[in-house]
Parts: sequence; C-alpha cells; structure tokens
Amino acid sequence: MKEITSDELFQEKRLSPQKDPELLEKNLRLFHSFLHLNHPFYSTLLTYITLEIESTSESEKHQVYSKDNSKIIIDRGHGETWVEYGKERNMYYYIFHELLHIILLHKTRRNERNSEAWDISSDIVVLNQIRNDPVLSKLCNSRAMEQDTERLREYEEQIKDNQHCFVEDVYKHVTHKEKQKEVNNNDNTESNDERSSHDPWEEQYDEEEKENFLSDLKKMLRVASQSATLSDYHDDFHGDMKLIIDNVLKPQFDLIRYLNKIINSFNHYSMNYKRPDRRYLYQNLIVPGRTKNVREFSLLFYVDTSGSMKDDDLYAIISEALFMLKNIPLFTIDLVYADVQVNKIMTLTNKNYREQMKTILEVEGRGGTSFNSLFTLLDNKRKKGEKYQASLIFSDFYIDDRELNELSQRIKKRRDLFILMATHDSNTYFLSKEKSVYYFNN
Repeated sequence: MKEITSDELFQEKRLSPQKDPELLEKNLRLFHSFLHLNHPFYSTLLTYITLEIESTSESEKHQVYSKDNSKIIIDRGHGETWVEYGKERNMYYYIFHELLHIILLHKTRRNERNSEAWDISSDIVVLNQIRNDPVLSKLCNSRAMEQDTERLREYEEQIKDNQHCFVEDVYKHVTHKEKQKEVNNNDNTESNDERSSHDPWEEQYDEEEKENFLSDLKKMLRVASQSATLSDYHDDFHGDMKLIIDNVLKPQFDLIRYLNKIINSFNHYSMNYKRPDRRYLYQNLIVPGRTKNVREFSLLFYVDTSGSMKDDDLYAIISEALFMLKNIPLFTIDLVYADVQVNKIMTLTNKNYREQMKTILEVEGRGGTSFNSLFTLLDNKRKKGEKYQASLIFSDFYIDDRELNELSQRIKKRRDLFILMATHDSNTYFLSKEKSVYYFNN
C-alpha cells in the first residue's frame, strides 16, 4: 500500500468559507483519515477525546483549548481562516498540544509547584514529543510550532537529553533559569504564542472526578496501544509518554514474581561461565549461565469467557499474558478461551504474538462455566508425555461443587501447578487454603 503523505491528502481540499459552509468539518475529517492510516495510536485517542467546533467569545479568545479533559474545542472563525489560507498545520499543532497535555496528566501532576514554571516545563515536553515523532513532526510543522520552539529555546539549551526527560526533570532546569533571570533583572521576556493561555484544569475537580478520568484514560491508552500494535507503524515513545503508558498500563498484579519461582525450580545453572547471559535478564530473574539442555517454559493461560465475566477484566488479563510474552523470551503460552467448552486455543511466543493480535482480541464464548474442558486439556497433555510448568486460571469460579472438588484435589496432589486468579471471593475461600488464589480486584 502506497504511503500517503499529509501534503497529498490535504492538497486541493481548501475551499472558500463562502462557497462551502462545512469547510472546517471536511478538513477535520481528512485529518482523522490521515491519522487513521498513518498514526492509529493518536487516531484512537481522538475518538475518545473528541474535536468540537464552537463560535463563542471563549473559543475566539483561546482558538484551540481543552475542556473537561473530554473534548478539544476549535474556534470556527480561526479554524476556517487557517484552512482557507493553507495554514491548517497551526491548528493541528494546537490540537496535539492540548491532547498531549491531557493524556500526560500534566495539570494533575503539577501539585504545589510554581504554575508558570510548570507550564513552561510541560510545554517543552509536549513540543519534544511532537518533534521526535516522525508523523506528528511533519503534520504539525507550522508557524505555531516555530513560535513555541523559539519561545522555549532558552530553557531547552540547558537540558542535555530533553527527548527522554520527564516534566519533573525539566521543571528543575526551568526554575533554575527563572531564578537566574530574577537575579539579573531580566524577567521581561515576551511570549510569541498567538493564543491566550488556558488551563484545562482551571476548574476545581474533586477526587472522584479525577479518579474517573484516570479510569477512562487507562481504557483509552489500552485500546490505542492495541491499535498501534496492529499497524505497520511502530511508535517509539520516550520520556513522559513512556512513563504514562508504562504506569497506566502496568500489570495489575505481579505474576512475574511467581513465575520467576517456577523458572528457578526448572532451570539448571552453571557457574562456570565468566559472564551472565544478559539476553534473559528481567527484574529478579538473573541467569548467571544456562546448561545446554535448557528448554522453553510452557504455560497454560486459561481464561474463563463465560457470560458472567466482564469485558474490562478479560482484556486486562489478556494484557497480562502479552506483558509476559513481551518481556520474557523463554515463555510459550497456550492462551485458551473457554466457557462450557474450549472455544479458542492459541500457542503464543515472544516472536509471534504481535501477528496474532487480531485473533487474540476476538474473545469467544459467553456461555456457562465448566472446568471439564480444562481437566481434559491437562490430561491429554500428560498422555502425550508433556506437561505445563504452570496453569494460570482466570475465572469468577462459578462452577459446581464437583468441579470445585476436583480442582482442589488436583492442587493437593501437586499433579499440576496452579495459579488461580479470581474476580471476587465467591467459591475461592474453598481453594485459598492452598495459597494459590490471587484476587484480580485486590
């Protein structure tokens, strides 16, 4: 498929506002189409944080600004003028400027810091995120971006590696610069930014509203990250963006710690090597040297897809499996979706899980709950002379007493190593004596 450039997409689409009353709307539709083809991560985010057009005194004053962290307002008069005269890249820059401030939580992370210095610091981080992105840097290349670059240049010169800096790090340099300016009585620098400043968090939000927004942000970033994985475009995030994604999408419970115990029990070490095998270093998993007969570790990830399971819980636990595959190359996971029967089984490795992402996200099931298919799967594996090193079961455990007893007996006999992940306390008290139940919601 031929790559479409932003110049080609928007060429010949600029019409006079007198001739076409939907001038701005059509341009924004082209803008969304371009992002969908070239940068699905941001395209997905802009389906949650919507773009709206207004003609009010507030929109005329701010031109482009965010409101309630749920939408970005564009003033119709300024927007149509930008598009008519071929300066729509100014608008795109302002849109991403507001979007990045929202998803990077710059206003909520300010706390008690100096407002002016923090705004300068967060603007530097946003500007660098746009400049270092191969798609955004071209799409937003405009006079507005040049003005911000010039305005922030004196602060950026003090930061050696601003591409990988967090806003808190930049803030230290900015405050130091401001103190120097005060000493030198040279604090009259004027900004070249055309827009009036606007604080998207200037309204007072209570803790519940902020928590709700953080919950929504998790969903946004999870879906956006999956969209980016499905595309040919690979996003290389740094600094604040990487910090937010890593923290918002971090695993909800520490499976890696338990699985490290499994690896340590099955792997054999040789201390004769002069240096560690650095390919498999991860957190507490340190392999000084491996014997030649080391094998991959086969795990069963059994996901209950019955009708009582919530979609958010299912996609979160699937993210756990992908997180392990991404970070530990030795793992092979059989990902199973089952209700009263096995509906789908996929063998995933560190190398192939990205190609199967579309299949992984198509969750099948939604019937009743039965573990008979799980027991059959384990028994068939044993008959072949094979065995899973661990079986991870994610379920609400709405099963009958017979199945519950059989699962308990299998745990006691140590025929298989189980890690049980429950969505609530129902039935799991019976199994928790074996100390193998980990609650998903706690």
